[in-house]
Amino acid sequence: MSESVNDLAPALDLGLSEKMSRAAQDLVRNKFHLDLLASERNAKMLVGELHGGGYGPHEGPCFLAMVVPFYRAGDRVEKHVFAVVPTAHTLGCSWKWRHRHLDQDEVNRRVEELSSTEALLAEKLNPATYTWIKALGLFAPGEGKNRVDFFREEGIDNIPAKVFERDYPTPDRIELYRVRKEGFDETWAVLDRRWVQKVAYPTWAVPLLNAYGVALEQRWPSVYPAPEKVQLSFFERPGNTSPNGCPDLIGKDPTIDMDTLKAQAEYQQEEMPCTAFDMKYTKINPLVLKLGGMGVVVGLVSLGVSPDSWVEYKVAAGMLFGCSTMAMIMPFTVPFITTQRRNVERQLPLALERAPKYQARLGKRV
Repeated sequence: MSESVNDLAPALDLGLSEKMSRAAQDLVRNKFHLDLLASERNAKMLVGELHGGGYGPHEGPCFLAMVVPFYRAGDRVEKHVFAVVPTAHTLGCSWKWRHRHLDQDEVNRRVEELSSTEALLAEKLNPATYTWIKALGLFAPGEGKNRVDFFREEGIDNIPAKVFERDYPTPDRIELYRVRKEGFDETWAVLDRRWVQKVAYPTWAVPLLNAYGVALEQRWPSVYPAPEKVQLSFFERPGNTSPNGCPDLIGKDPTIDMDTLKAQAEYQQEEMPCTAFDMKYTKINPLVLKLGGMGVVVGLVSLGVSPDSWVEYKVAAGMLFGCSTMAMIMPFTVPFITTQRRNVERQLPLALERAPKYQARLGKRV
């Protein structure tokens, strides 16, 4: 490109280490080969859900949301710059046309047209709007996604584009764990020692995050809720009192709040009074109710038919009636037992006012 073009849209300084740059380029190149394999070799069964978005291949942002945990935890900076971005760090999505669809004259025309920063600034060509995930050294096109792989196949190193930055959590906020137990084997990511997401494609995400400075640990910390509880939480419906769901993450990424799991455990361990009938694992012997009912009937009949002169008999009949009535109603009405809340029927997993997500709904974003 000419000097005037570079003056209009300077090349971005990615500021990456060699290891991080190589990992980012590997991810971009592998997606390129994956899309090529699916579209030209009819190998969609081999690539699975990594191919098959609304356009055929996945757009860059959607692809990263599938592959990189907590991608949506970053905010996009609305201020943009015009710059030339490195093709090797830019995710393509050639859903409409590819290099093989063009003859040489059309190739030359498009190279000249799409390489023109002046035309981009003057809005004389289709826009190229790219999101720069600066921390990871990746560019995800929103508009102008077809040209990326075209430039790549032409060997053109840079693409003029309108660039928006998007941040990503720093390495010290992220943890990676391989969780294995019996036949269970998954990779989970933890953000801020609180939020958990499954890493659906660890062979893609782990090398990138390793280069970013996040090591893959082999043991789940004992200070965190048990993996079984976390795993079961993924099947719950999201909500303020449910561990599933993060209010600050927009999208369909299942995210577990370990603070809610801890709050649920503490809430369920609290002691509370209850009746015998309310306890989960207690069954009242029907014989008690039968004998109590018989005692009530006998006591009432005895009180009704006995002469007034039979004072002691009436006292005994009254005592039988009172004790039998108490035996029948006390298990259902008198909270004479104290036990942990988890042992009591019809209790919420967590009271709304005790839910961490509810308490922090107006607080700091994740």
